Amino acid sequence: MTSYTHSAGRAYRILIVDDNDGDILLLREALGSAGLLYKAITFTDGEKALRYVRDDIDPERPIDLVLLDMHLTRMEGTAILAAIRGNTTLKDTPVIVLSSAISKQDRERMGTYNVARHLVKPPELDEFLALGNTVREVLAEYSDEKG
Repeated sequence: MTSYTHSAGRAYRILIVDDNDGDILLLREALGSAGLLYKAITFTDGEKALRYVRDDIDPERPIDLVLLDMHLTRMEGTAILAAIRGNTTLKDTPVIVLSSAISKQDRERMGTYNVARHLVKPPELDEFLALGNTVREVLAEYSDEKG
């Protein structure tokens, strides 16, 4: 299997924010099955993720992509998304928003935040694992834009 790494030869740094441990496990499996070499920074608590985005991002070790559940237990993902776009280190980082359903209102809000993709969480395992390919495509698109 081909392995995909960052153009700097390092593993991708991917921030995963989802309040469902099972979904985090599936996302990690999807990334690996797509051949991505990555380091995941995961949060199941939206408030902790928000603090991380606001206060703890290291510009020397940037996040390459964010996988964000839109509907977290104690907060909406839009608060985290706004913090990402307001952070000078993260403002251009691709974000893939995942949710159990996409309403017209959600689509409009996501347009405001310039998300790379807004996807419904697939109900089937093979479809969920295919999300790894979507992540790989987004990483390639954004690295082409930078390069």
